[in-house]
Amino acid sequence: MKQNNLTTVSRFNFESIDRYVSLVDATEILGFNNYQSVIHLAERGVITIYDLPNTTRKRVLLSDVSKLVESKKKKDLSEKNKDSLSKAKSKRKPGRPLKYEL
Repeated sequence: MKQNNLTTVSRFNFESIDRYVSLVDATEILGFNNYQSVIHLAERGVITIYDLPNTTRKRVLLSDVSKLVESKKKKDLSEKNKDSLSKAKSKRKPGRPLKYEL
């Protein structure tokens, strides 16, 4: 029986276990200065805030926060690639703005 229980545990996906974190923890993970920024994200519908029973403090899911961090990294990489491509295309000398050039 012990062998059977071990195989059951090994088949269980521990990465799917999620937990709630406080707004302050989510603020630190996302790199914000104030927890109000997380509340603003919730008002815009980007993240969901949960009211847990028997507590007055609000929580967010760690998986939601990690998805935001990953999407921010992807966005930063894509913007960096776009910036490097645009700089490579136009190597202008400093001077008048483009709208004044003929």
